[in-house]
Amino acid sequence: MEEDPTLLVLQLISVDQTGHARGSYNGEYLTRIEATDALIGEFTAWLEERGLLEGTTLLVTSDHGQGRGIGGHGHLGPGELQVPCIFWGAGVARGRRIEEARSIIDIAPTIACALGLPPPEDSVGCILLPPAAEPPEKRDLVAVVIPAHNEAENLRAILSRVPSPEQAGTPLRVVVVDDGSTDATAEVARAMGAEVISHERNRGLGAALRTGLHRARDLGAKAAVYIDSDGEYDPREIPRVLAPVLSGDADYVLGSRFKRGWPAGMRPLRRAGNLVLTAALSFLAGRLISDGQTGFRAFGRTALEVAEIVHDFNYAQVLTLDLLRKGMRLAEVPVSYTPRVRGRSFVRYHQYAWRVIPAIVREVLGD
Repeated sequence: MEEDPTLLVLQLISVDQTGHARGSYNGEYLTRIEATDALIGEFTAWLEERGLLEGTTLLVTSDHGQGRGIGGHGHLGPGELQVPCIFWGAGVARGRRIEEARSIIDIAPTIACALGLPPPEDSVGCILLPPAAEPPEKRDLVAVVIPAHNEAENLRAILSRVPSPEQAGTPLRVVVVDDGSTDATAEVARAMGAEVISHERNRGLGAALRTGLHRARDLGAKAAVYIDSDGEYDPREIPRVLAPVLSGDADYVLGSRFKRGWPAGMRPLRRAGNLVLTAALSFLAGRLISDGQTGFRAFGRTALEVAEIVHDFNYAQVLTLDLLRKGMRLAEVPVSYTPRVRGRSFVRYHQYAWRVIPAIVREVLGD
């Protein structure tokens, strides 16, 4: 080894292949891990003796996790998606541990950052090596994403009820996505202290939520909460919806309006539509879901990274199917509901079925 490396990546190829061939419960797999640990120790000691680790960032990783039993090569299953890795040396905060499960898609942007390069263009992963001086409150940030189209009448009340960091138990960053509004939506949001991202034209609720989740990733948020801006959901319940994510019990949470029975004030026709679409979602997901159309959801870091919203008009059913297919753990918590009293909904119900059903079919077929 003739050069003093800035970044040194040690990939556990032998351990990987043993896990695939024998399975991670096999004794040979554990033996191979121990042998690899010893080899890494010898190699790094050799480098240190020659002064080749000064100013170097060392990454020890595999290209994916081994899962349970015999591994596969899908890389998006819950076992293989989570990747064990160790960082040491320059640019690494001493003693810091990331306890929550990390994902394979975090590795590429992290390596790019260590090399002083921008992340890959289509990367949705988080950088695992923030500067050592980064304040803890930034690492603990939760993004509150609020899509809005001509919701100036409702938005002030919504934003005034977002919990304080003390009430939420974590720092919050409110991001309002103004989806081509022609009223004072953006101005009201800024006046209330929210960050505003504006679409030049009305693109749809799915597109607005996609923009908000992308911003949450860019912020390095450990979690995100999405809540509609129509006043039907109470922002003071954000800590309740976040709780399963922050406790590590779930990756993705639906705030259910129907966990406590039929919500007062919901029109029978709307309730019937919810029943039909939620029943279809439950059938396709292979599990009982009580509210497939809720506009109040939480995303843990891994769900935030892998979530894909391909439909500009709607997101509700296909996003849940997408995240379940990728192995995310789902939870539902009860939330309150108040009928909209001002403004007009994002969703046009006469267009809903013929736009949403084809999107669900495409998601199920993997298109």
